[in-house]
Amino acid sequence: MNDQQLNPAEDQFDQWIDGLLVSEEAIPTVPTSVRSRVQLALRRKQRNMWALRGLVSAAVLGAVLLLPKIEPLKTAPKFAALPTATTTIQPIATFVGSGDTIVIPIVSPHPEVTIVQVYPTTSALQRWRQKNPFTLTRTSPKGS
Repeated sequence: MNDQQLNPAEDQFDQWIDGLLVSEEAIPTVPTSVRSRVQLALRRKQRNMWALRGLVSAAVLGAVLLLPKIEPLKTAPKFAALPTATTTIQPIATFVGSGDTIVIPIVSPHPEVTIVQVYPTTSALQRWRQKNPFTLTRTSPKGS
């Protein structure tokens, strides 16, 4: 217990709890009639669940055995090929790379379009910085 002063009702309650924890006789027992009714209800519920599981499995098995079988197609369906118009398109722009660039092609959704990413090499970047010393600004992601 703690050093605080308990009122009489709390003191009696604490003594009653302590007595229950120490004594095995103070633990109330369930009457036999109530226990037998609960056990009977549990057995009945368990028996009903087993019967329901059996009915469901029988229904699934019957459906699998009695439903008509779906047979695969013996021949592949025939499709007519439509003529496609083939035209040659003159390129609108062409890319000519030099020796101081790195060009990486990117996949395009259209077969007649080519997308490329162009990166300068170290020497080309250094030459560009010498020609344009104040045009390159850098910022950090946080803005500082």
